[in-house]
Amino acid sequence: PMWLIRNKEITVYKPNKFPIGGLQVIRHEKFSQHNIQLQKNDTLYLFSDGFADQFGGERGKKLMTKKFKDTLLAIQELNMQQQQNYLLQLFDSWKGNNEQVDDVLVIGIKI
Repeated sequence: PMWLIRNKEITVYKPNKFPIGGLQVIRHEKFSQHNIQLQKNDTLYLFSDGFADQFGGERGKKLMTKKFKDTLLAIQELNMQQQQNYLLQLFDSWKGNNEQVDDVLVIGIKI
């Protein structure tokens, strides 16, 4: 997905549910296109599911998308370098001694 945070609200742009590349059978689906009128201070996030799917915390559960979303909303006042540092610290703290279960990618773009 792509999330747009504007004025402390998230707009979710849902992804297509088919792969980008690889050795899959040839497909004829078309990717959705979105035209978005960006505004100053908008923040866009693209990410893999690895952050939210990481096991950890006190009970060894997944971090979950809601906590990830709430975190991104809570750190909007930070600049992008501070957000990166915050997310790295949160991930490492959450993971604790658990193994990392998946690749983790978070791309944030501040307009």
